[in-house]
Amino acid sequence: MGTARAYTYTATGENVLISGRQALLSAIEARDNVALEEALDDLNEPVDFLASWIRPGLWDELLEAARDYDTPGSIKVLNQTFALDIDRRLSEARMYILQHQKAKTLVVRCQQLFTFLEPALTTTQASQGRDALNEALVALGSPGVFGVGEESPDSERLGRAIADFRHAVQSWL
Repeated sequence: MGTARAYTYTATGENVLISGRQALLSAIEARDNVALEEALDDLNEPVDFLASWIRPGLWDELLEAARDYDTPGSIKVLNQTFALDIDRRLSEARMYILQHQKAKTLVVRCQQLFTFLEPALTTTQASQGRDALNEALVALGSPGVFGVGEESPDSERLGRAIADFRHAVQSWL
């Protein structure tokens, strides 16, 4: 129940990918098998979800690297997971573009996830990825206050931002 709830509510609450990543890498560093299995249990649902819909084998790759206490291998799979989850959330934000707060929450969560992927990118890729996520936020427009300052969302602009993000992190998708 705890893992399912945590992943379900990641749009507005705790992000199990972030906390699970930290726990997994700490467990690998400490070579603590109990903590490792707990971290894997926490990561199971979000990684398995992405594996089942987007990238088959992702969960198995993470299990293998983590259980071998392979820090670089685990980080590589986690980076792929973060890139895929960001891409998924951006696509979802595009679906919900007319629901400003929901779409904005998804993009802001993408920015949070990106901070963990960023160190694995070149300076150019990181800059392009950051710029694309910022552009995605701008593309969502603004509801304004009582209509004052309202800016309509721009689906085409958001689509370009998503394409720019994918280009920046293509080696991880």
